[in-house]
This record gives sequence, structure tokens and C-alpha cells, in this order.
Amino acid sequence: MAETNKEKKQEKEETQELIQKYYKLDFSKLARLIIQDIDVYGSRIMFSSFPKERVVQALQNPQRNEETLRNLSNFLYVLSPHYRRLCNYHAEMPTLDWFVSPYRLTLEKINEKQFRKVYYETLFELDNMNIKHEMLKALQITYREGIFYGYEHKTEDSYFIQRINPDYCRIKTIEDGVYNYEFNFQYFDFDEDRLEFYAPEFTTKYNKYKNSKKSRGKKDEDLQWQEIDSENSICLKTDETISYPFPPFAGVFAEIYEIEDYKALKKANNEMQNIAIIGGKIPTKDKSEVANDFKVTLDTAVEFGNKINEELPDQVGFILSIFDDMQLFKLSDDRVGTDKVQEAVDNFWNSTGVSKGLFTDSGTTDATVKASLVTDEQSVFAMLRQVERWINRKLKFNEKKYKFKINLLDVTYQNRKEKIAEELKSAQYGAPNKIKLFTTMGNSQSSIESMNFLESVLNIPDSWKPLSSSHTTSDINSPTGGDKGRVSTEEEDVRTDGKEGEGGE
Repeated sequence: MAETNKEKKQEKEETQELIQKYYKLDFSKLARLIIQDIDVYGSRIMFSSFPKERVVQALQNPQRNEETLRNLSNFLYVLSPHYRRLCNYHAEMPTLDWFVSPYRLTLEKINEKQFRKVYYETLFELDNMNIKHEMLKALQITYREGIFYGYEHKTEDSYFIQRINPDYCRIKTIEDGVYNYEFNFQYFDFDEDRLEFYAPEFTTKYNKYKNSKKSRGKKDEDLQWQEIDSENSICLKTDETISYPFPPFAGVFAEIYEIEDYKALKKANNEMQNIAIIGGKIPTKDKSEVANDFKVTLDTAVEFGNKINEELPDQVGFILSIFDDMQLFKLSDDRVGTDKVQEAVDNFWNSTGVSKGLFTDSGTTDATVKASLVTDEQSVFAMLRQVERWINRKLKFNEKKYKFKINLLDVTYQNRKEKIAEELKSAQYGAPNKIKLFTTMGNSQSSIESMNFLESVLNIPDSWKPLSSSHTTSDINSPTGGDKGRVSTEEEDVRTDGKEGEGGE
């Protein structure tokens, strides 16, 4: 009995020794590779800067998380090409063509010379603003962040709108239907050198704020927040029905995360399919009645196993086994996630409310795309009304005898041909819209007379003649002596008997 216990103990010790020696094979390289793949793509999935939990919390209370949502929108604008195209699609849709028209005119008392002077001054002021460029930049920021705060810098022949940090701004009042904002002058406390990049108004008001800190106990003298002069400030907001700014496409943040998740899974899956393991069998003696009777010692097997492992590429591992059937196999050949990326992209566009046929080959009909465009254009035209009111408020600051207002045309790069056709048809019926037609084509109103004068000086109307053709020359053989009453080509080819190209009787 004692002998039997001794044999069992010895067998157990040999088993433990076998297990220990078996695990001496170095798997660290393969393990590190797998962990690295999962780690890298896992961090990308979760967006370490903006984890999903933080986003969900911010969306539950957007009014208290304006800065978080705004920063996230800017982050996704850089990271996600789909989100960037969505924002720019709306911002870059309008052509920003415009024309000015007079109002509040008393026709009997107009001084034509003075009227023309004010008219040209107004056009020069608006041309100097470079509306198509400056407003495009403002709209891009507005559609990305939900709001745009800016400050004008202008001279007699130059103009620029400086973006003001939205984290230090908030809407204060509404004047003539236009937002005014106030600025937190604590912004300059840690770096007063920044003031040289801002208008003198900021330096003046910052000095008032510094002086007010001496009597901070009195609320009326706390000038940390001060309203910026409405004559030089601009504030645009995508949604005027709510009191706080909000990125207009925040509702699709979750779908963007989903796209990135599936992209990462697809990449990780492809990487895992490149990882393989080779199994090596330790040979045993044939017809041996002793268990684990190997032809080589375990130390020798492990030693050579590690040498083999050192020569293999990083994606291939090597293991030792005593089993009869071992073969090469891959860690994963599953294609989970590879076809989910497109599904996630489709979900994204469906959630935006914008037809994905505008951006992808989705098989969407032209009628569906056109209907979606009309809806999107209405949203953009609402933004144009804000810009229009802001510029007209600026024009009202000019206390001149004659008043002009700007009209931003409801023209987009998608509907421009239709709008031009509409204006041409109206002009044919005598409507006074020649200026509107000219600007709808993308031209500046101020260039109407200058281009007409230039062409006259260069004698272009007389020197540029159309090429001669059967449609522009008279038919001397016509009984009427000219084009009037001439039979068309189609009528000549089609005879009275209904046959084409035959002489007939």
C-alpha cells in the first residue's frame, strides 16, 4: 500500500514537472502582438478624449454642456469625413449672391445726383466686405458649433471678421432682430499680450474690468462681462427658437461613434486573420509501455521550440504538444464587422435627415434627392435671413438721406440654373429685374455699369460678331427677301406626303 502511494506521488510530481516544462516555451511575443492590436483599436473605438459616457451625459442636458458639445463637434469635424461633409454641405450650399434696392423713397423729391452718390457708396461698402468669403467662413463655423461670434476689422479698402472664442461669449440682447453678445474679459487675465490681436474696444473695456476688480464687492461695478459694440459685432445662430447655442447635428454623434467602432473592428479582424500558430508534436517511443516516454528530453524539446519561435515572423507562434493531431490554424477567420461599416454609414445619413444619394451611390431616385434638396435649402435660407438682417442693420447706422437694403438671393449651387431661367422669363414679361438677373448669375451689382463701360471702350460689341450660319444670314432666294417667312430645315425635309428626303410632285 505504501508502495502504491509512493508511485502515485512520483507520478504526480512528474506530471507537475511536465506542465512546468511545457510552459517554459516563450509565448510572450505572440501575446504582446495580440494585446497591442486590441489595445490600439480599442482606444480608437472609445475616443479617449470624448468617451461615449461623457457624450451621453452632455446630450441629456445640452444647455449646461454647451462647451463640451461644441468641442466635441469640432473634434468630430476633424476626425470624421462624414460629419465634415454634412456640416460643409449646408454651409457651402448658398451662393451668397446679393443685390441692393432702395426703400422709403419719396419719388417726387429725389435728387438724382445725390441718390446715385449714396447708391455707389453703398455698393462700395458692401463690395469691400467680401460677403461671399467672409460669410462663408462664418457659416462654416455656425453649422459646426451652432453659433458664431465675430468682430469686424475694416479700413477704406479692406475688411475682415475675427472669430471670438465662444467659450468666453454669451448672447446678451437682440437689437433690430439681430443678436448682440457680451464677452468675458477674464480671458486676458493670464496673457494680456493677447490684446494686441483684438480691436481697441477690447483694451478699453479690459482696463475698465481691471479697475472694477478693486471694488468687486459691489455687483454694479463688476465688469467681468461687458457687451460688445453692436456696430462692430456679429452673432449668428443656427436655431433661433431656443435660447442657448447647440450644434445642429449633435443628434448624429452616436452614429459617428458607431462608424468608427465598426471600422476598428474590421481592421482588428483583418489583423487577427494574419496571426497563426504552428503546433509541434514531441515524438514518443513506439510500443513503449511507459507513459510519456519521449524520444527526446523535455528540456531539449523546449530549447528547440524556442529557437523555432525566434525565427518565425511576429504574426506566427509555435507551441509544443504531445497530441497526435496538430496543424496550422489561424486565430480568426471570422468576417464579423466587415460588412457593418457600410450599414453604419447608411444609418448615419438616415439619421441626419439628408438624402444619402447626395453623397453616395445609394440608388436613390432623382425625384427623392431633389425633394430632399428643397428641404435643406429652406434651412439654409433661414440662415441667409439672419445675415441679411445683420448687414441691413449695419447699413442703417449710415445716416444718409437715401436708404438701401441688401437682398441675399435664395440661390444655391443646386438651383442656380432654375433661378436664372425664372428671372429670364420674368424679364421677358417686362419685370424690372435686370439687376437681379445679373446678380443671380453670380456677378456683382457694382460691375454692371463698369463692365458695360469697359466693353464700350474696348469696342467689344462691334468687334465681337457671331459666326455666320443658316440661322443668322438672310436667304436671298426667299420670296420675302429675308428670313421672315423662311421655311425651316425641318419643314423642308418633311414633305406634304409625310416622306423625308424625297422630292414629291
